[in-house]
Order: sequence, then C-alpha cells, then structure tokens
Amino acid sequence: MAQGDARGNWLLGIETSSDVASIALVPTASGVGHGAELSWPAPRNQTATLLAQVDHVLRACNLEPEALGGIVVATGPGGFNALRVGMSVAKGFAFALDLPIFGVGTLDIAAQGFAHLGVGFRWCFVWGGRGGRRGGSVVGVVC
Repeated sequence: MAQGDARGNWLLGIETSSDVASIALVPTASGVGHGAELSWPAPRNQTATLLAQVDHVLRACNLEPEALGGIVVATGPGGFNALRVGMSVAKGFAFALDLPIFGVGTLDIAAQGFAHLGVGFRWCFVWGGRGGRRGGSVVGVVC
C-alpha cells in the first residue's frame, strides 16, 4: 500500500509552546510508513512558518492531508499566542477534514522523551516566564 493511500492511518502532532516549534507525523498502523518529525526555531513567527512546515513534512512522507486520522496539539504551558497559533492550525485541519483533536500538555510531551527509562520516574520541569517569573511542574511517564 502506498503511503498516500493510508487514509486515517496518521496522526499530525503540533507543538508551538516555545520558541522552537515542532510537528510530527506518526503512523497509527503498521506497514504505512515510518513517520517524520521536524523542529525549527520559531520565536514569535509560528504564524508565518507552521503551515509551510506541515506541508513540507506531508510532502516528505508522500502523504496528502486526507491520510490524517487525527490531530494532536500541545495545550501548554507556553506562550499564549504561540499556543493559539498551534491550536488554530489544529482546529483548521480538524474542521476541514472532519478529524478529532487531542490536546496534550506540553510537559507531558516533554516527559515522554524520557519514556525509554521506564515507568515510575518523575521529572521536575522548571521554565522561565515574563518578568523574571518561574514556573514548574512534576510529571512522570505512565505508559
């Protein structure tokens, strides 16, 4: 089966919570392809770059938007406008293609990067905010 024929077998992930944006295409079924991930510096310009990068990754995987079965989008914490851009693009794809949207916390996404260490570990994330403020959260990998 050609990758372009895999209707509904792909998830598009969108993460725009920081100055580095990223997107990912993840197969949800075996035999449809390997997926792709792209990150790029996007300080205050996700609006100008996000759709072009989604198009680039879809083309690189030889996929049409109709191959998507759902959209996963980061819900924060993060920059308000940056998150709003990501969520707006996710909503646009979901509305146009009649797809479900799944919101995932930014810190949960970061914690999954450590999933290879196993379940039971916890991480404390600390980040800088405006006016010298700091935020933090403790998260763990559950699966």
